[in-house]
Amino acid sequence: PVLQVNGNLKIDDDDQNKIVANTLHKAIDIREVNTLNGNVAVGLTAGLKNVRAAFQYQYGLNNFFSNVNDNLNNDMKVYLGIAKVSVVVYL
Repeated sequence: PVLQVNGNLKIDDDDQNKIVANTLHKAIDIREVNTLNGNVAVGLTAGLKNVRAAFQYQYGLNNFFSNVNDNLNNDMKVYLGIAKVSVVVYL
């Protein structure tokens, strides 16, 4: 399990009044996403004595835009998928 803590989405000044695809809302309207999200993570690590590589995938359990939906009376569904690859070198 992973607890993810978010702030509001940052939107460039030039993009704030652009319409979000397949909606009637402006980008500025969807800034207030969920602050806390629960994710499930799976991973794989492999390596040698001095080098280790890791892969992790996280999938969101709750709708990232549920706060937006409450404020706009909308039904956008976004469940985050996050992939991470890392390499660690031990000196």
